[in-house]
Amino acid sequence: MKKFLLFLTIFALFFATAMAQEFYPTTVADLNATVRIFGTGNTISGLATGESATFQAMTFQESQFQDVNVISETLYINGKILKPGYVEDRFGNKYVKFMITENGDFNYEIIAKVHSYARLLSLNDYNLSKVPTEVKEFLLPSEKIESASIPILTLAENKLPQQSFISTLTNTIAWVNDYVDYASGSDFQKYYELQQSAVQTLIDRKGVCDEFANLAASLLRAKGIPTRIAIGVTFDGSKWGNHAWIEVYHKDYGWIPSDPTFRETGFVDATHLRMGSFSDVTESKAKCFYPEGANCKIVNQPSTEVTIESKTYFSNVSIAPLEAAQLNALSWNTLPITITNLTNSKITVPVKMLENYKELLIQDSKKGIILGPSESAQVTFRVYPDINLGPNEFAEGNITFNTLNGPYTQQFKIGAANQSYDGDVIVQDITPIADGKNLKIAIKVTNYYPIPKDIAIDISPSLGINSTETLAPFETKIIGKVITPYEETPYKITITTPKTKVSTTLFAETAKDITVEEIPDAPGTITVVSDNNVPGPQQPLLSPELIVIIAIILIGLVAFAYFLRKPRYV
Repeated sequence: MKKFLLFLTIFALFFATAMAQEFYPTTVADLNATVRIFGTGNTISGLATGESATFQAMTFQESQFQDVNVISETLYINGKILKPGYVEDRFGNKYVKFMITENGDFNYEIIAKVHSYARLLSLNDYNLSKVPTEVKEFLLPSEKIESASIPILTLAENKLPQQSFISTLTNTIAWVNDYVDYASGSDFQKYYELQQSAVQTLIDRKGVCDEFANLAASLLRAKGIPTRIAIGVTFDGSKWGNHAWIEVYHKDYGWIPSDPTFRETGFVDATHLRMGSFSDVTESKAKCFYPEGANCKIVNQPSTEVTIESKTYFSNVSIAPLEAAQLNALSWNTLPITITNLTNSKITVPVKMLENYKELLIQDSKKGIILGPSESAQVTFRVYPDINLGPNEFAEGNITFNTLNGPYTQQFKIGAANQSYDGDVIVQDITPIADGKNLKIAIKVTNYYPIPKDIAIDISPSLGINSTETLAPFETKIIGKVITPYEETPYKITITTPKTKVSTTLFAETAKDITVEEIPDAPGTITVVSDNNVPGPQQPLLSPELIVIIAIILIGLVAFAYFLRKPRYV
């Protein structure tokens, strides 16, 4: 009896610790908060008497999803307080602009009250063929979003075969969220500072919010959905910090947000406090302009403090109450929940079962469903209590599900049972990565048996790279197969597991001319052309002789300005 009481006490303490988080972000529909952004460690040096430098940083501004009341915007240098002017960039983002006339270390601070509210739009679906000309820039590749590269085009062709706006957006957010592992520990700071591109993220399979956003944006642009990067502040379930997500262009609603890091499609929760949006994340940095002979050092990752004044949970869905679940130890159990859409709109509903309990293995903790008005659907989770219990022992606790309402808690009780050696081997993903002459096929597979299991991999046409792979109990493995050199031809991948045979056909892209051109018969729209038969060059508007004369004049003007004063940009 004492042994049982000790075990139950330890188990209860574990659950109490696991449930200490304040709230899960996706559950929040409305938020009032005071936000403080402060940048420290910045330095201006080398200014001569009468010279000045200009420093500008992004500030909060109102949008269709938030109201802003700025309290203060201040720069501190040598005991002095500077107040800003304001400037907008070409994307319409608002910046504070400080004029600095002396050398020294400086810090800046922005304090604002922000009311943020999520909107679940009933998105009308449409075929991805034509978009307005004014947003064509957000279809083009950029420094971190290589949407016209062979790796991304190959990925888009295989992962996103539909021409539907809703299917493309939904599948992109879900796939990126599953594919990229969120960096933790020592890797977090590394990726926080790197801002890896979409292609590098595809190769690394790891990153933080920038990497999730870049990879999702590259796929969506490749499919013809204008996409931009949004930045701001958000809550990750334990702390506030700088964050990046995406905004996509919908023909009826204009720009709408989504977040691949949090698996939010067609909306973002109210913990997303937006500051601005860009064609590429590299354009979001603070800027400093200064004369020749001076220098400006900026720490481009400001710190954030957020005080929550009030928050309201979503009330868009309901989860049917269930009786306490009875689970068997050392066996796979099913936990079904029924979700009902309480709105009159068709909505995408993310559902997450918190993975806070190391003793409870979950086959798939993140799911998403699309529900029509007032529609109900059942979502089933599979769990494996990895606990040894004696005949008279049991454990109990709570599982939390997060979706578009307040956190839903399900009680459960685990009883002793004979160990079951049943399970499954799940092929979770097959992704082609085109890299030069190599086509790497990355196969993600998990063994949900408590014993080792083998799988067979066959690639045809036969290339001598077929194999048998062994997976340890509960192991997730990414198996790489390389076809080199590869051709623009279908490759059939067949994976035989203990219970099933999974087959898919991959199509590899090779080099093509990629351009964006206006549609002659549809003014105000554009299309993406990915074809070798692109129309040839047109007659230039200016003659070669006139171009040479203009170039000489411009070079002279630039040289003259250079010797007078050369501003620099950090």
